[in-house]
Amino acid sequence: MSFNWDGLYNPFFAWRCSTRDPAAIYHEGKYYIYVTIQFNQERWGAPEGYQIHMIETEDFRNFSNPVPVTPRGYVSPGNVIRANGKFYMSITRYPWPTAVSLIESDDLVHWSEPRIVVPTFHGDYWGNDAHGPIDGYLVEWRNRYWMFYTDYQKGTRSQHLGLAVSDDLVTFENLTPDKPLLDSDFYNENRGIENVSMVVDGDDLYLFCSVGMPEQSIAVLKSNDIMSWPKLDKSAEIGGLKQEWSKFVACAQFVADWREQNGYWTMLFMGTRHFDAHDRMMLGMARSKDLLNWEVLPEGVPEEEYLKWCENFHQRYLNGELCEMPEKK
Repeated sequence: MSFNWDGLYNPFFAWRCSTRDPAAIYHEGKYYIYVTIQFNQERWGAPEGYQIHMIETEDFRNFSNPVPVTPRGYVSPGNVIRANGKFYMSITRYPWPTAVSLIESDDLVHWSEPRIVVPTFHGDYWGNDAHGPIDGYLVEWRNRYWMFYTDYQKGTRSQHLGLAVSDDLVTFENLTPDKPLLDSDFYNENRGIENVSMVVDGDDLYLFCSVGMPEQSIAVLKSNDIMSWPKLDKSAEIGGLKQEWSKFVACAQFVADWREQNGYWTMLFMGTRHFDAHDRMMLGMARSKDLLNWEVLPEGVPEEEYLKWCENFHQRYLNGELCEMPEKK
C-alpha cells in the first residue's frame, strides 16, 4: 500500500461546473471514476444535457481528461462490478420517464449500449409514467445480483427505495412492486431519499443514501439481511461531511472498500456551497475505519480557483479537446 493522503483536499475534482454522481473501481493500479456531466444547466429536462464520463487517476492528484462512456441522456453511474469475465455498471436513462439500465465492458473504457433492466413501469406502488426508477446501484451478495433504485410513490412527491434481483444479470425480478424496501417516511415532507448504495463487510451490510431535498445529507443503516432494514430517520445521518464548499448539499455518495489500496473505506460524494444546486457541483472525499464514523479531507479550493477550472474547461470544450467518444474495439 503506497497511497499518500498528505496534501489531498476537498473538493478533489470539478469539471464543466457540474460534476455529479461519482462511482469508481480500482483495477490494475488505477482508479476509474465515473461521473455524470451536466452540459446545459438551462435545460434540466433535456436528455442531451447529460452524459456519463470516465476519469482515470492513480493518486487523486493527477487526472486524465474525462471521456464519455455512454450516449447522451444517461446519468447516475451507480456501481461497477466484475462478473462473467466482464465489468458491469448500473446507470439511469434520463430524464423522465426514466429507467435503470446496465452497460458492459471488457476494459472499463469502452462500454456497450445500455439495456434496460428496471423499466419505467415496475409496480403499482410506484410513480411509473410520471417519473420512473433512478439511481440504480448494482451489488453482488450471496451469489446473486441485487439492484437498488429509488422512485416516487404514486401520487406523491416522495421518493422511496426499491430492490430487484437477478441470477444472470439479464433478467431482474422486482422484489418491491407493491411497497418500498424500507420505512423512510420521516423524509416524506422533504421529497424522500435517493442515491442508495450498499457495501458488505463480513456478515454486515451497510446501506447509504441521500436524504431530504433540496438540502441533502447522507445517512447510513446497518443490517445483516438485505430485505430487512431499520427505520430511516435523522439519527442515521452522518455528521461532519458538510464543509464550506458543500454547505448546501453533500450527497450522491459512493463507498468503496479500498483498505488494501489506501487503508480505509473511502467515500466519494458530490457537493455544492450554492443554493442553485443544479450546477456548480464538485466531488469530495471522506474516509472511515468502521463505515459509521467518517473523516473528510481538509478543504482547500477557494471559489476563485473553482471558477477558473470552469473557464478552462469551457475553452477546452470550444477548442474540441474534449468530449470525443473512445473508439470502439
